[in-house]
Amino acid sequence: MTEVTADQTGWLTYFTTTLRSKLAGIRALTDGALANLSIILVGPNSTNDSPNNRNAYWYEQLRNIYVRAARDYQCAYFDTYSMMPDSYGLAGTVLDAPPSLASGVGIHPMNLGQSWIWGKFIDTFFNRSSIAPFNTNNFINGGSISGRPQASVTPLNYQFGLNVYRGTPTDGYPTDGSVITLRAVDGPALQMNHNFAAAASINRIRTYNTAGNTWNTFSGVATGLTIANGGVATTSPAYIVSADGQVTITGSITGGTVAASTTILSGLPTFLRPAAEKRFAQCNTDGSHISIGVNTSGNIFLVTAASSAGFHINLSYYI
Repeated sequence: MTEVTADQTGWLTYFTTTLRSKLAGIRALTDGALANLSIILVGPNSTNDSPNNRNAYWYEQLRNIYVRAARDYQCAYFDTYSMMPDSYGLAGTVLDAPPSLASGVGIHPMNLGQSWIWGKFIDTFFNRSSIAPFNTNNFINGGSISGRPQASVTPLNYQFGLNVYRGTPTDGYPTDGSVITLRAVDGPALQMNHNFAAAASINRIRTYNTAGNTWNTFSGVATGLTIANGGVATTSPAYIVSADGQVTITGSITGGTVAASTTILSGLPTFLRPAAEKRFAQCNTDGSHISIGVNTSGNIFLVTAASSAGFHINLSYYI
C-alpha cells in the first residue's frame, strides 16, 4: 500500500487543525453548546484514485482524525468510508469516471451511490416518523379503523405522494367510498372520491386551489348561486363542473326584474368563468324563447327580456 507523502502529511495536519478549530469555535458559542446543538461529522466516501494518492491508506488517516474530533467535541460521526472501503471497479456505476483522469478512476458518488450513502445516513440518525413530512414518495393506505380525514382537511396537510383513506358523506364527501389524494412535491394536488355501492360508478374529483390552501369544488357536485334583482327560485340555481372542465348552470326563476341586461345570478367562482362572454338560447315557462348570457365577471344575465311568470336556465360551456 502506498505510504503518505510529505505533502499529504502536511494536508492531514492542516485538515486536523482547521476541523478542530471550527468545532471549538462552534462549541464556544451559547447556541453551539452540546445542550443546544447536535453536530454530525460526515466522512468522505472511498475513491479509486491511486494516481493521486486518494486510496485506502489516505482515508484510514482521515477516519482517525474524524474519530478523535468527534470524541473531543461531542459530535456524532458517520463513517461513509466504512460502507465500502474498496471502491476498485466502481467507476461509472457507483462512482463517476472523470474523463480528465486515468481510466478506472472513480471519485464522486453517482445516483446509486448517493442514494445508498444518504439513505443509510437518514436510517442511522432519524426515525421514520421524524422524516415522514419530508418524504416525496409516500404511499399511505389507512383504513377506517385508523381514522377518516374530513373533507375540510386542507391539501397541505396531506403527505407528498399517494394517500388512500375511507370517506363518507358524514365526513363531508359527496359519496361513500374511498378518498385518494395525490400530492406532488412541486405543488399540484388532486383528490378523488369514488364509491363502492353495488352497481354504482361515480368518481368525484377536485383539485388544489393554488391561490390558497384550499380545495376547488368537487366535480359533479351542485353548488348554489345567488339570485339577484328580486327573483324567486322555483328550482334552486346551481353550477356543476365535470372532471373534464364542463360547467353547467341550472335553475328556474320567477318574478323580479326581467328586463334585458339584468343580472339574475351571481357567485360563479373565478376559475369557472368563461374567458369570453357566452350567450345561450333558453325558454320561458310558457315555451317562448329568450337568451341568457354568462360574462367574464361570473354574472349570469338576461340578454333579452324574460317572462315575469318564470324562465328556465340550463346552459353549459367548457373552461
